[in-house]
Amino acid sequence: MDATAEQIPLDDTYQDALSPRLLLALGTLKLADTPAAITPDQAPELLMLWQALDNLTRSGTGADAEVTALLLQIEQTLAPAQVAAINTMQLTQLELQTWAMENGLAIGTGTGTGTGQGMGQGANLTAEEKATRQALNGGAGNSENGLSNSITQLLITYLENLK
Repeated sequence: MDATAEQIPLDDTYQDALSPRLLLALGTLKLADTPAAITPDQAPELLMLWQALDNLTRSGTGADAEVTALLLQIEQTLAPAQVAAINTMQLTQLELQTWAMENGLAIGTGTGTGTGQGMGQGANLTAEEKATRQALNGGAGNSENGLSNSITQLLITYLENLK
């Protein structure tokens, strides 16, 4: 993408917004059948960036600054119209869960009672305390990390098929 083009920032400031990673991943997948779909010219660079992000987050070796930098590169690789289309979607946890179920991804409920949610750290927190903790962690609770990884894998496959 031309670095001089007017870039639109990703909007994650609305109520119940997904984390930037999930906004970009799910938003990109949801662009597939729209006029703002990823082009074959964009696919190789986006594929490389998403694979790098996936490797960093799966290995646990990526510093927050590295992850944030990759997400920004992904955002800047998208055309302004694509970011605007993702912003217009106003993706939330509920929409993510609906999309995941429609696409065969296993998910927890996000309330602490879903699968994979044990009696570990945070089990006795109120819903408000859990939301605060998730916000402080960039919205990345254990169930979201698993779902984020699954969506990233789907996105990588999608991008590989566009090349």
